[in-house]
Amino acid sequence: MNANDRHGPPEEIFAGLVPPAPPNEMRGRVLGAAHSAWGEEPGSDLWTRIWYHRGLRAAWAGAIVLLVVGHFCVASGNSSLVAFTEDSRPDLQMAEFLRPVRIVASATPSIGRFSPDVTEITTLSMGGSDS
Repeated sequence: MNANDRHGPPEEIFAGLVPPAPPNEMRGRVLGAAHSAWGEEPGSDLWTRIWYHRGLRAAWAGAIVLLVVGHFCVASGNSSLVAFTEDSRPDLQMAEFLRPVRIVASATPSIGRFSPDVTEITTLSMGGSDS
C-alpha cells in the first residue's frame, strides 16, 4: 500500500483547506466605498502629525543640540578616564601566549592519532594509512 493510495490524490487532501469565497454583495459595497473615497484628501498618520508639530520638532532639535554639546564637554575633559592600579600591569604569560607565531610557507601539517594505550603519536602519511 502506497502512502498516496491511502490518502488519495493531493487535490483531495487539501480540498478542505481552501479559504471560503467572499460574499457576492461584498463586491458592490467595496467598489461603492472606493468610488466615494476617490476624491477625498487622505488623513495624516501619527508620524506626519508629530513631524509637523512645531513644539515636538523644537524639543527634538533641542535634544540633539544637548547631546552634541554634552559629547564635546565630556570629550574635551580629562582624556585619561581609566584608573590604573597595581593589578593593571601587563601579564607576561598572557603576552607570551598572544605573541604572533610565524608559519613558514613550506610547512606541512602533522596529522597524528592518539590511543589510550600508547603515549607516543603515530604520524600518518598523506594517504591516511600507517604504511
